[in-house]
Amino acid sequence: MVYQQIQQEECTYRIDYSNVVIDSMIFPYVFDLDLNLSILDPPAGQNQR
Repeated sequence: MVYQQIQQEECTYRIDYSNVVIDSMIFPYVFDLDLNLSILDPPAGQNQR
């Protein structure tokens, strides 16, 4: 068996699509992850948000 070592990459908390142009259209979206409001590892029965 061949095992690959998984490298943890730096996580970005902001995705900025406001300068992305697709077919001459600009999608003015910026997504921010607020760690204080997020539940990244929820217990059983609770949804991730």
